[in-house]
Amino acid sequence: MTKLTIILLFLACVVMVLIWQGKRYEKFEAGAKKVMGKVERKDERKLRPNQPSHKENWLVYSYEVEGKPYAGEDKIEFTDLWMDYSVGGDVEIYYNEANPKESHPAEVFDRRIGMTRKLTN
Repeated sequence: MTKLTIILLFLACVVMVLIWQGKRYEKFEAGAKKVMGKVERKDERKLRPNQPSHKENWLVYSYEVEGKPYAGEDKIEFTDLWMDYSVGGDVEIYYNEANPKESHPAEVFDRRIGMTRKLTN
C-alpha cells in the first residue's frame, strides 16, 4: 500500500466515525431535556500510566430530575470550556428523558454536535 492509500483509508475512517457519532448525538438530542447541575470535581486523568503528560480533562457533576439525584461525568476536550468550569459552580446539563442517567454538560454537547454537523453536512 502506498502512503496515499493509507492516508485516504484513515480519512475515510475518520469521516465514518464522525457520521456515526453525529447520528448518536442527534438521537440523544431528540430525547434530551435541560436541567441545572453542580460541578462536583474537575479531574485530570492519565491516558497512559507510563506517559504522565498525556491527560484528559473530566468533569464530574450532579443534577436532579423530578427530585431524584443523579451523577455524571464527561470528558471535556475543549480547553476554554474546561477553564470556565469551577468546582461548586453551576453547570447546565442535558439528560435523556427516557434514561436520566445518560447526560452531558450542555455547552460541551452543543459544541460537539455543532462540529459534527459542520463536518458531515
